[in-house]
Amino acid sequence: GITESFSANESCIFISALDTNRMINLNTTNPSLVCWESCTSCASSIYGCIDSSAINYDSLANVTNDSCLYNVTFIVDMSEANIYYDTLELNGTFNSWCGNCAQMEDSNNDSVWVITIPLMNGDYEYKFSADNWSIEEDLYELDDCVIGSPPYINRDLVVTGNQILDTVCW
Repeated sequence: GITESFSANESCIFISALDTNRMINLNTTNPSLVCWESCTSCASSIYGCIDSSAINYDSLANVTNDSCLYNVTFIVDMSEANIYYDTLELNGTFNSWCGNCAQMEDSNNDSVWVITIPLMNGDYEYKFSADNWSIEEDLYELDDCVIGSPPYINRDLVVTGNQILDTVCW
């Protein structure tokens, strides 16, 4: 009971005295999916990460699903910290404050520890700790890089893409 309506200038239609029909020359054209009342292909929605700078960019996606992941590098200088530890770790809202699941590396033994993790756009809280929370940073609540109130003062991070954060001191 419902029929398509075309203006007279579409290339895929043939207008006769009795009807307007779609037409295709199968010798020169392969049939394809077309949109209602149109001679052109429908753009189907393919959800995924559409930011080409993201590590999980999907070149086939044409609609974002807010799943883009970005490499964020955290760097902490321990050269002036007067503590004894074996392994430095990164803990935050992005890993449920998991303890030793995000161990940092000091590959050249210069007391500068680094870790790169994939994160989606958003706001996060984090802090550095050592030896599975045996030691943790004691941050000052009035610093401009922190959020919270005692005893839960954490560093603040807003992810908007790939980032290498400034080196911070413990």
